[in-house]
Amino acid sequence: MINYTWNFTKFVVLPNYNSLEKVVKTIHWEFIGKNEDDVYAKIEGSTDISEPDNIFVNFDNLTHAIVEEWIVNVIGEERIAEFKLAIEEKIDDIVAPKKIILLPPWISVE
Repeated sequence: MINYTWNFTKFVVLPNYNSLEKVVKTIHWEFIGKNEDDVYAKIEGSTDISEPDNIFVNFDNLTHAIVEEWIVNVIGEERIAEFKLAIEEKIDDIVAPKKIILLPPWISVE
């Protein structure tokens, strides 16, 4: 079984926007999957956040849960399912590689 987590690495913030302060414009993230043996893989990306609506959250008041909700809403469950499949394939390839790279047998590595 693979457990998935979001890690938010940095934010692009507009200091002032339409009389609001510290408005999040872009979120840089990692979506990480880790199996029961602590083998992990990740997908990295960034997502632009739409203009604030009637429910604005200042950067200083953000929580991990709020940001995760934003990202999931913008990216969408279908795309996240694709991320999970890609991570699962990466982990499977780490655990049991489908191919390996070898040097010619006549070259000694010291």
